[in-house]
Amino acid sequence: MPPEYLRWVFAISVALVPAIFYVRYIRNIEKYYREPWTHVMGLFLYGGLAALLFIGVTSFAYGALLREQGYYSLDKGILNVLLICLALPVLAEVMKLAGLPFIKGELDEVEDGLIHGAICGIGFAAVANMFYLYSSFTLDPMDLAIGAIPSISFLFLHASAGAVGGYGVSRFYVEGEKRYLLPYFLGGVVIHGGFNALSVATQTLEGVPSGAIIYLVGLLGVLLLSNLVFRTIRHRMHVLIKELDEETEKNRSEGRGEAKGGGQVGVDVEVEAVMGAEYSEHAGR
Repeated sequence: MPPEYLRWVFAISVALVPAIFYVRYIRNIEKYYREPWTHVMGLFLYGGLAALLFIGVTSFAYGALLREQGYYSLDKGILNVLLICLALPVLAEVMKLAGLPFIKGELDEVEDGLIHGAICGIGFAAVANMFYLYSSFTLDPMDLAIGAIPSISFLFLHASAGAVGGYGVSRFYVEGEKRYLLPYFLGGVVIHGGFNALSVATQTLEGVPSGAIIYLVGLLGVLLLSNLVFRTIRHRMHVLIKELDEETEKNRSEGRGEAKGGGQVGVDVEVEAVMGAEYSEHAGR
């Protein structure tokens, strides 16, 4: 039996270090009006709280952590597969997005939902990974490596699914159109459910001849696919944020030009002060 402290050191480091890196990366995609770090950490912690609630519900239903006990397998029956690939993704995405209405005042631009949803998803994945890595810890280096692969893909999965669902929420608040809520929510559910379906197929094939190799190849395939989805969502973030940053830069340049052209030095100073205050408020530096 591995020492208890080694379990926690491994689980916390492997779960949190990549998560913090991705949170910082996503937060810094914006050039102007970045989310304050206090706000970012609040979103991250909410995602973790949602994960604790999700783990509590699923552990009560199954009596154990799902991934550890091999419930991601066709051998458990078709109803179990439907639960894994449909019901649980719906529950998880609802829990992640349920916190966004409480900060609707911050959702004043459509790309905010992408960022907020992704950060909630990363917090969700970090806490879920922590429990999974703790429960599956061994002293075998190969087992540790194989256990770490799903945890990285889990980050990509929940960041992507949360971003898609969050985008629908922000479009609803910014544009006032309810028709955006369900399609983008279902998009997040499809991403999550598709990931779970691949996990079911991978673990089912583990029992056939050469199953260990197939399992490892399947894990790598899941990682690559989840990374591709995340890169697609990230590209959308870059496009939206670049458009907003260009508009902000244009407005600032026009404001300075008008003030200087009219010889109104005092107005120019006032514009700079207002812009600086707005920037400081949103940057959270």
